[in-house]
Amino acid sequence: MARNRSAKADSFAALRNGTKKDVMQTLIPEPANAIAQPVGRTGRWAGYGLTPLALFLLLGGFLLAVPAFWHPRLIWFLFAWDGAVVVLAGVDAAMLPAPRTIEVTRSFLDSPQLGQAARIELSVVQQSGGLLDVRLTDDLHSSLVAAPATLRVQAFPRDAVVVVQTIFPRERGDFALGRV
Repeated sequence: MARNRSAKADSFAALRNGTKKDVMQTLIPEPANAIAQPVGRTGRWAGYGLTPLALFLLLGGFLLAVPAFWHPRLIWFLFAWDGAVVVLAGVDAAMLPAPRTIEVTRSFLDSPQLGQAARIELSVVQQSGGLLDVRLTDDLHSSLVAAPATLRVQAFPRDAVVVVQTIFPRERGDFALGRV
């Protein structure tokens, strides 16, 4: 028993002196980073969705073709307009960078404490040649944030863009963080 007490005393003395190496220095979670991956079997080519502008242009073509109900010869306008919009959407999809050229990093700037504000830094680096409009949604545990916030940034080539998000933890305890 005396031997255990002296080992504990030595351990506490090492903690006071700062010489013990296996002591956790902070409660801030480790940074997490991920490289973007294509979604699904078809990957990059079928993982593309039409933007609201493209959908609006398709609807505009349909509305401009309304006179074709009375003059059937004008139906070609609907097909020509929709074909042009689909071709332009395909060109836009071909100009997108490969997902593997985009890297996202999440770092906690503060230790999450119950009821206190904690800052999270999200950084995006993209290695393509053009400017990207990026929407970031961090998949945090529900005890940290009620609903995920979507942050919008413009990412320049080979330059890290950093955005800071403030959260207010609502529950006590350990939790698993979601994907970056």
